[in-house]
This record gives sequence, C-alpha cells and structure tokens, in this order.
Amino acid sequence: IQTLMISVASGTGVGINALLAQAVQAPAGYPVIIAEAPAQQSGGQRHLWDVVRARMAEPGAMVVIGEADGKVVLMAAGTDEAVAKGFDAAALIRAMGPAIGGGGGGKPTMAQAGGKNAAGIPDALAIARDMVL
Repeated sequence: IQTLMISVASGTGVGINALLAQAVQAPAGYPVIIAEAPAQQSGGQRHLWDVVRARMAEPGAMVVIGEADGKVVLMAAGTDEAVAKGFDAAALIRAMGPAIGGGGGGKPTMAQAGGKNAAGIPDALAIARDMVL
C-alpha cells in the first residue's frame, strides 16, 4: 500500500475518491484503507470516516494518520461488518500510539490517538498494515 497524501479539506471530493481508490481487501474479507492524510481539526477524521463509509462499495474499515503543527492525529474505524470479521480499531490504536509518542483509545468500531512524534508516522502505518493485512 502506498502512503497517500490527500487534500480532503478542499471539499472537491477528489481527495475522497483518491482515498477510496486505495482500498485493498484484508485477508479477513473486508476492504480497508490505510493512509496518511493531512491532520484534520477536531472531529475532522470522524467526518472523513463518515464520508468514506458512505461511499465504500461494501462495508469496510479505515486507518488514517496525519500531522499538523507538530501534532499527530490517528484514527481507526470500521463498520460493524468489518468488526465481526476481526477488525478492532481500539487494538490498532493501542499498538500504533507508541510509534507516534502518544496514545488513545476507543471501541472496536472507532478509536483515536494523538501524539507528538511525526517521525513515527511510517512506523505507525507499518504496524497497521502488519495487523490488518
């Protein structure tokens, strides 16, 4: 999976389409997007998930991480169907958080973390890929 830098803040929808194009089938049988995207304001990644989930061809999951002003924001989310097939957003966040020098939590369907180590973004993405793919 290639790391994808997208511009979802523009509102053009082009970023969303590019993000959706990055979906790959997880071995457990659901589509998943693992990507780097510009950090969003509070709630921005949740909104991004809402838009992506509505546009996915089938129920799936997404892990997105971004950095702005020295802060790293990480979110993992999955549909009930993806969770039933083994996706666990909270477990991903717990595993990825230390790579970005932070932590967080949540539920199997959605979890978030923050940190201060932007240099750890590639490691965090690799952890997500190892756990999901």
